[in-house]
Amino acid sequence: MMAITVSPLALTFSAVSLNQTVIKQARLHVNLPDTINCKPGSDGSFEVLFIPITVSNSGARDGLVSTMKLEVRNLGTGSIKTLHAS
Repeated sequence: MMAITVSPLALTFSAVSLNQTVIKQARLHVNLPDTINCKPGSDGSFEVLFIPITVSNSGARDGLVSTMKLEVRNLGTGSIKTLHAS
């Protein structure tokens, strides 16, 4: 009688564990800071942006970030520049 009541409970815990460790897909989250550093380049003709980006995964599987795109807007002129990293 005890086995009949414990077996479904154990099966339920096993199913939840399987979902949390194998079946659940990767969930990547990108976190950006409030502050971005900007410094002049080596010869002074360009500026270098330092943007610390944190990517976290709350899913069960590994995730891969293969490309990133940054869109920069000049608020004074209204021009937009898109930068790609791959």
